[in-house]
Amino acid sequence: MNERAEKLAERLRTFNSQVMTFVENCTEENWHKICAREECTIGVVARHIGANHYDIIEMAQMIVDQKTLPEMTMDQIIRMANEHARE
Repeated sequence: MNERAEKLAERLRTFNSQVMTFVENCTEENWHKICAREECTIGVVARHIGANHYDIIEMAQMIVDQKTLPEMTMDQIIRMANEHARE
């Protein structure tokens, strides 16, 4: 694996570890608090991350492989996030 890919992989591992630690240590009270930036609960944000984890890994692999990422508009991203929030 080249240096760029190694750095990306390490960043993803670090991020994953930080999110897992946060979720595992989150109190029930905090789980239901609203994230001001996202305008939804911490639990919903955690679910968004978890639900999209493998998609993100796949996209990272596409970057490493120098493939073109699928085009996605902000409206599409918001629509998908809203669907996740309803679920």
